[in-house]
Amino acid sequence: MKKTNLIKILAAALTASVLLTGCSDIEDILDDIDDELEELEEDEEEEIEDEIEDDEEDEDDDEEETTGTTAVTPDVTRDEDEPTKPAQGGEYTGTKFSTVDVYGNSVGTEIFSQNTVTVVNVWGTYCGPCIEEMPELEEWYEEEQSAGRGVMIIGLPCDVDYSTADYAIDVMNDTGVTYPNLILDDGLYEMFCEDLYCVPTTFIVDSNGNIVDGPFEGAYVQGYKDAVDNYLDSID
Repeated sequence: MKKTNLIKILAAALTASVLLTGCSDIEDILDDIDDELEELEEDEEEEIEDEIEDDEEDEDDDEEETTGTTAVTPDVTRDEDEPTKPAQGGEYTGTKFSTVDVYGNSVGTEIFSQNTVTVVNVWGTYCGPCIEEMPELEEWYEEEQSAGRGVMIIGLPCDVDYSTADYAIDVMNDTGVTYPNLILDDGLYEMFCEDLYCVPTTFIVDSNGNIVDGPFEGAYVQGYKDAVDNYLDSID
């Protein structure tokens, strides 16, 4: 019952009592009103506390789910499937693109064709999980450059263009990233972002520009590594 309704009822009872009995019972009735109001306030406080607890539980549940902007929980089920073995050699057959990296250097399809396999990590400058995995991606990149297995790693910051590339560069400097990060053009957008659900999202691409594994939704570097190893094994 709402407090205002209760007060009206008790006030009506007080008025009726005064009319019927005189003033001798007013003090008792006022005491009863105080008791009722005190109980009502306690009930309302308990309801508010319960609502706060429910809201906190809902927020915790939301953080565990993948959202449209950042993904915290990786999709690991994709690792159970063997990557499709593509045709090797021949002319580049993927979507054409011609863009620049965040520093203004021209980049085209050779970034795929000159490597055996490329890990394409789509990220956002606002995305905590994206930024948290970048040092690990950099460490892997340096390992692969030393190993000479033909594995390239590139980043696609999806929320900047060339005029705002400094935002991506700031994140790269903070995380120590040296692997190439490219500005999206129409071709790269079509390949990796047209149906993008969340960031980070990562793809494994062969030398012909075909996506051979992924998308991997969420920060899960070990999953990308396993996918690359599976792909390299499949083409031996």
